[in-house]
Amino acid sequence: METTFQEALIRPVTVTMDGEKKVISALDALVMRLLDAGIKGDIKAINSIFDRIERLIGSNRQQDTETSAEDIEILQRVLAKREFSGLTDDMVKLSDADEETDGKDLVLDEREEARD
Repeated sequence: METTFQEALIRPVTVTMDGEKKVISALDALVMRLLDAGIKGDIKAINSIFDRIERLIGSNRQQDTETSAEDIEILQRVLAKREFSGLTDDMVKLSDADEETDGKDLVLDEREEARD
């Protein structure tokens, strides 16, 4: 059953994005639809997205990783530049245009839907 599910998720499907037909994996199409629903305000989709993010972050935290000296130096330089520029998290805001979707709706090609 696992193999069948994996094969179904990597199966190519044709979608229409911004008026162009593209071939992507079924998994990519599902993720894009979930994100699109969340952006449009679907509470179930939003909760599902955040649940998955939390699980991914949790699994990444479980991996024992060390920050190299080089990484620490890079982080210190970035933080110093941020402090120098005077930007704070409170000053960085999204404009209304950034919050709206840009009309990139995902539509499965009718022929693909008919096959499913």
